[in-house]
Amino acid sequence: MTFFDKPGEIMKENSYRVFQSFNNGTALAYGYGDCGETFREHSAPADNENNNSHIVDTVRNIYFGEGISVLIYNENGDSYYDDQIISAPKNKSFRQIGIYRYKTPLGFEKTVPIVMLMDK
Repeated sequence: MTFFDKPGEIMKENSYRVFQSFNNGTALAYGYGDCGETFREHSAPADNENNNSHIVDTVRNIYFGEGISVLIYNENGDSYYDDQIISAPKNKSFRQIGIYRYKTPLGFEKTVPIVMLMDK
């Protein structure tokens, strides 16, 4: 882990979904989004004979945004778990505080931003 001297940019994502958690209170996560209303706008109108709302709900439940992978860091030692959604409260945002390099199980080297929830 390499940390910046001062916090960097505010990340565009407001929520992340954990895909790997670590014992030190950090977690690798993907940017997470909800396309429910956007998808509903482009779906065929539901009627009594052809109701597609179950399809919309399924897509909403599995949708991942185009967000980047990050390492979520916290100073208070909170533990994270796989598939947990971590969202920024209205008065906070995720800010980049460094860079994390790691190898995937397949041997690929990855470099991701380290982010932390901070006051706006």
